Amino acid sequence: MRRVAWIAVGAAIAIGAIVTVGLLALRNRSTPIEVSYTGAVGTEVGDPGVYRYDTVGFESVDALAGARHDYPDVTAMVLEEALCGIVLRWEPLEQRRDEWWWCGPGLSVSTIVEFHAWFGIGETTETACQGLRLQAQGEGSWEASCTRADTAITVFVEQIGVEMVTIGATPIDTLHVRMTETTTGRTEGTRVTDLWMVPGTTLPAKKRVVDRSTSSSPIGDVTYVEEYSLVLRSLTPTG
Repeated sequence: MRRVAWIAVGAAIAIGAIVTVGLLALRNRSTPIEVSYTGAVGTEVGDPGVYRYDTVGFESVDALAGARHDYPDVTAMVLEEALCGIVLRWEPLEQRRDEWWWCGPGLSVSTIVEFHAWFGIGETTETACQGLRLQAQGEGSWEASCTRADTAITVFVEQIGVEMVTIGATPIDTLHVRMTETTTGRTEGTRVTDLWMVPGTTLPAKKRVVDRSTSSSPIGDVTYVEEYSLVLRSLTPTG
């Protein structure tokens, strides 16, 4: 019996070593993706098409041996029309994607879909929002609420003011809006998103995100960190 027990222990150690090596090989995998838009491309800023951004940033988790995804120097947003409104998709990596659905009243953000893949395993989460308006006349700040499975999010929105942003060689006036999200429930943390919105559109000329949160999981608490900044390269959409 003792011999069998030692064989079992040895097998478990060997399997654990193989799994560990595999996870270490996967942990830093960041696969850039080339996005495209197959619909009719518009000619004005805020029209459907592909918008490219100079990008600096990363995301990381502290699970297992830890992992980090560095974002490419240039990433893209795809803006397309949907039956309910407008969808804006940012997909910097095969392992990372955001979709903002502008389908609420007054073209507010009604749904945010996020995809993350770690250690070869992907997860998609869908967040439903109410009152998440990013451009409003005559208001300085307001609150919105969002929910997803076992998590509640309070969003405090501030209009910082009108600020000039240079896109290529063209200076434009933008509306600087800050979203401060406080998350409670299965995930707890804070995310601050600064957006410099092109007036009258759903398109940011600049975007900056700082996100730190902790989520419960079968292997214990996992801390997630994301920091990135985007600056639009051209006001003209492409395919």
